[in-house]
Parts: sequence; C-alpha cells; structure tokens
Amino acid sequence: MTQPDSNRPAFGFSRFDGRPLNTERDQQADSIRATLHAAGLRDFHVNPNDDRFSIATTSEDTRATLDDPARFAVLMTAAGYFVTGDRDDDQALLASPTDDAALPGSKFGDWGGWRLDSSAATLEHPDSEYWIELGTCTTPAEVLSWIAQASYKRLGDDDRALAGLVRALDDILHLQATLCPGGEARTLPPEQIETRIAAVAQAAPASYLV
Repeated sequence: MTQPDSNRPAFGFSRFDGRPLNTERDQQADSIRATLHAAGLRDFHVNPNDDRFSIATTSEDTRATLDDPARFAVLMTAAGYFVTGDRDDDQALLASPTDDAALPGSKFGDWGGWRLDSSAATLEHPDSEYWIELGTCTTPAEVLSWIAQASYKRLGDDDRALAGLVRALDDILHLQATLCPGGEARTLPPEQIETRIAAVAQAAPASYLV
C-alpha cells in the first residue's frame, strides 16, 4: 500500500508554475489562474490579499488586458468572483468570492440613504422622487451629470446624501478603475453595468436594496 507523501503540500502543486498549494487560499488563487488561462489570458500573478486576491501583471503584452477591468468583471463574475479596482495599487485588480462572508456590509460605504433597485437598474433616495439611471452611467461625464443634478434636489441631509451618492456609484461602478483610470476617460458598456449591479445586489446589505 502506498504511503502518503508527508512532503506533498496539502492541496498539491499549481498546474501553471508548480508552486506548492499549502492552504485553501492557495488553491483558490490557482483556480483564478485557471479562469484567466481558459480565457486566453497569460502572464498574470494571482496572490492572496487579506480576504481577497490581487491580480496583477508586469508583462507589457498583457498590460492592456488588465487596463480593461470591464472585461475582467464579466469573466470573474461568471467564475464566481466579484472584481474591484485596487485603490492602493492602480496596477492591480482585486477579486473576492461572491459568497465570501466578509464581502457584504463592511465592504460598502455609507450610501447616505440611497438604495439600489436592481430590477430597474436605478439608485433611489427615500426623501425624493429623484433617481439615478445606472444604465446611462457609461462615461465620466454622464456620472458627473447625475451627481450635479442630484445637488439641486432636496434630499434630506443634502451633504450626507450627495456624499453617499458618490460612494454608492463607486461601490457599484468602481469609478476610477472602470471610467477614469489614471485620469483617462473610459467608456463602461451597459452590459458591464448590468453585471456589476447583479453582483452588488447579491452582496449588499438588505438596507441598501429596494
């Protein structure tokens, strides 16, 4: 009878670079590598980052791919992960399992009373009949226009409501990563917005939802 190899890592070795997979987190990181490879993406580093995984590349050949976070959003959401920009590193993205218990609540800012209606793809405020049509937030200018319009409405505590609107838009759209990385204006396709709304609707606290 063959005896177990006491030197073998608990989860074996990576199929991509042979690194030992000693923990479940190591195994999850390797599953993300598998997702990227299956999509034809190469030369990415995936490493645990607190309760999430950091995805980065130093290869110029794949740099343009990482600069398209909307593509990553669809790819990783389909694989069971929620993708955001890394606010501490504009050269990386962060992926969290969508069923990660640490994701809801503590990962969302104070929305100042705004609530997401995922079926209508809108953000609504209880102190006004005004709402934000998220499907139109495809460019930085359109997002800024909504914020400017909201500033003219009576929304209870206006300062909290306006600050909350910015946080809500950022939690859903990840503004810097998707619309203005490095100050460069980008376009976020409506289908990518739909994907992000669905992911937030699953992860956000009930009080943030209509």
